[in-house]
Amino acid sequence: MNIPLVGTCFNAAYLVRAALISVLLFGLSGCFFEDEADLSITEGADLFDETVLLTYEITLADDDWSTLAYEGKTLSLLAGGCNRFTEYTQFRGRVDVDNTSLQDVQIRKKGSLGSLSSTRPSLKLDFGSGDINDDRTLRGERHVTLNNNHQSPAIIEQCLSYYVFNKAGIHAPRCNFARVVTQGVSKGIYTHVEDIKKPFLERTFGAKSGNLYEGNESDFTNVLVGLFEKKSTNDSVETTDLNAVVDLIETGSADLYNALDQYIDMDKFITFAAVEALVGHYDSYTGGQSNFYVYHNPGDDRFHFIPWGTDQTFKDRLGSGYPESVFLGNHLMDNLWSLADFRQRYDTRMQELMTDVWDETELKSLADQYATLTEANSGFTQDVKDFIDGQRAKITAELGDDSRSWPKDVRNEVPVSDTPECKTLEDITGEFEGTTNGYQVADSPRIW
Repeated sequence: MNIPLVGTCFNAAYLVRAALISVLLFGLSGCFFEDEADLSITEGADLFDETVLLTYEITLADDDWSTLAYEGKTLSLLAGGCNRFTEYTQFRGRVDVDNTSLQDVQIRKKGSLGSLSSTRPSLKLDFGSGDINDDRTLRGERHVTLNNNHQSPAIIEQCLSYYVFNKAGIHAPRCNFARVVTQGVSKGIYTHVEDIKKPFLERTFGAKSGNLYEGNESDFTNVLVGLFEKKSTNDSVETTDLNAVVDLIETGSADLYNALDQYIDMDKFITFAAVEALVGHYDSYTGGQSNFYVYHNPGDDRFHFIPWGTDQTFKDRLGSGYPESVFLGNHLMDNLWSLADFRQRYDTRMQELMTDVWDETELKSLADQYATLTEANSGFTQDVKDFIDGQRAKITAELGDDSRSWPKDVRNEVPVSDTPECKTLEDITGEFEGTTNGYQVADSPRIW
């Protein structure tokens, strides 16, 4: 027997017990169903309908919200070079999505230094965690991410970039927008993104049993391979698949492309790498060994790359001396780029993407649609449209140039120190007032 969290029907046989348990345990009104597996909530449109602006109202105990707001990686931690902050506290609270109310939702903060905020934190929600929720879903989704857009001045960049990845045939999350209210206070427009979890894998790959890893400062080297975080692995199989790729790169084979194709879908990888450059996703795997997932797809027994954290796309940020057409801030691309055959394959694929995927008229129309929905700043929206208009010429001018390169020192060679020699500094405190994406903020007492 389970307690559904929305609805108006009652089963007379369980009415008294339902009321007592609901009041005593949850403070909820609801009904009982005899089907213990049915806690899914299907009312409403597709949760990732791009034409709909959702409303998320999130309520925690005041002390829990205060703790959540100030968790994160502090400047003192970064300056000292000590252990990376990796774990956020899981809280449980109430989430109202439009007209649907869900109790006992698992809620935690997310993000690293660039997007951290104590006033508008990014959040991860799990509607189905815990024994009582029994994999509950909302409109077919169990996990969602709410990004605060602190590094997305136009608000629309993430959804635009995931649209391009998906159109190019890369497995990428779905995305739309939500107005977020926390503790009764409006926090403005967030980007609402599908989480990279088993439901995503099953939807996009047709199989969820393979090994999934998240990459952050991670790469296919003997040192950095240890920074891949296991998100979902098959316990019956030793997770040595990443090391097999590392070993192959270390051999320095002249036929590296075809050798790697046994372990990585190289056709998909070229597309993935080219789209990262096309949308300007420099805070990425190819740009800087961050914000990506790799999935060992059991369907073809090969790795596939999944984009993530695309909040800083559709803007020129690399600076002079860096090519726009290819990102080489990672060891896999750096090794492949030394091969003439790979450079030709890559440039050919980039030309195909600009013919078949990069439709300026379509992308600018979509940008306007998103901006109207979110009431985005018109100046920032125009910046995105200017990037769209200018990207083709910049990239076309570079294709075929074998002198394109990145400096070696942009790639991480060693993980952030966690040895006894690293220094721990005192927290840096202070107050900050200003605006972000048009919203007045006062982030205190800490600066992240």
